[in-house]
Amino acid sequence: MMRDIVFYRKIFGNEFKFPLVEDTKDVVRIIDVEHIIDYEQKILNSGGNLTVPTVQLKDSQRIAYFSDPDGCIFALLENDH
Repeated sequence: MMRDIVFYRKIFGNEFKFPLVEDTKDVVRIIDVEHIIDYEQKILNSGGNLTVPTVQLKDSQRIAYFSDPDGCIFALLENDH
């Protein structure tokens, strides 16, 4: 189970929750956000790392991959709403 939920709540707010998964090292969680740029500096300032810079996907989607302080990988997915 994720040990550093405090990290995620600093970034995404106190109500933030991930579904419970036994082994988070093998799971890449994807978090839908309006603008990746709004979260990137918060992640870095809170002890996270950028692992794959933002790339354009199909149409108006963009994705970037980060790691949290425990080394768990997660992605931010931006959809042009």
